[in-house]
Amino acid sequence: MHIAHLEIANFRKLLSVRIDLADKTTLFVGANNSGKTSAMLALRRFLAKRGRTFEKHDLTLCHWAGINALGQTWMTQRERERERERERQDATQLATARSMLRAGRSV
Repeated sequence: MHIAHLEIANFRKLLSVRIDLADKTTLFVGANNSGKTSAMLALRRFLAKRGRTFEKHDLTLCHWAGINALGQTWMTQRERERERERERQDATQLATARSMLRAGRSV
């Protein structure tokens, strides 16, 4: 089987790219941080039968805000309440530690 080209979208730094592959050998040449490794990693992850799969950090950074917003809508009311309670507890612990430090006591 011969892969004629790759089309990669929204993977790490690659928003949308098409790479035509030669029949025998294709070399990736480019400046640092231009996406050479990202292109190869996308191909490896796509072809791998087992091992590392795609992860959330593989998505293009500019889409993270939308992904986080989607995740928030998926959280149930109960999960939101638990998260708020943890945040309140963290804030209380931080305030207590600050008070102790101001009073000269060790935390």
